[in-house]
Amino acid sequence: MLGDHIPDKDDLFRAIHFPLAFDKKKNVARNRCWNFPNDPESNSRETSLIWTRYAPTLNYVHAYGCRASAIRNNKPGRKTPDVYCGVFGVGAGSLRDIATNAEIQGISAVELYHWIETEEIAHASLRVTFDETRWIDAGMTEFVARIEEVMTGPARFAHKDNADANKTATEATIPEAASGPYVDRRTRTERIFCLVRFYVLRLKWNFRIWQARRATKPVQEIA
Repeated sequence: MLGDHIPDKDDLFRAIHFPLAFDKKKNVARNRCWNFPNDPESNSRETSLIWTRYAPTLNYVHAYGCRASAIRNNKPGRKTPDVYCGVFGVGAGSLRDIATNAEIQGISAVELYHWIETEEIAHASLRVTFDETRWIDAGMTEFVARIEEVMTGPARFAHKDNADANKTATEATIPEAASGPYVDRRTRTERIFCLVRFYVLRLKWNFRIWQARRATKPVQEIA
């Protein structure tokens, strides 16, 4: 479900999940943390982010990450548990500026959009589009390298109710980002405003999701 425009001033987060984002030595791997699934029939590559407008504090961000892990762990046949470890932060404007200022060969557009997925209203998508498929491999490598120059974090998460998950998250090697740790620079007034706005917007989107469910629910025949 397509949602609201994401302003340049807003922050987004990239969730760090084990083992998806790590190499065999439990070190965060660039191409695995910022994983853009391959689609051979498309000139675009796309990945998921968490938008702070609908996750206005780190508690909400971490709750999102834990729910994502739970969904993956509930899938049949999964052998290695997915463990949420925390997030890296990045500004929406910084991501868009990469396309404008980095001069990466072949990139024609960098898009950010609010896309509600699995009924998660804080879900957003980052899409990178190229003029031709031949530029994608080298272009995405350079694009991710530029993200790492502007991102902050990590903001790590402690699994207080799950010793095994906490051990995995604690032992995982997640180095500090090039731009330093994530710091919430909002004033107290700004944080209160963001929370109030979130409660109002959450009601709006939950109502829309309810409407969408109702519209797709099969009509029962009267006996």
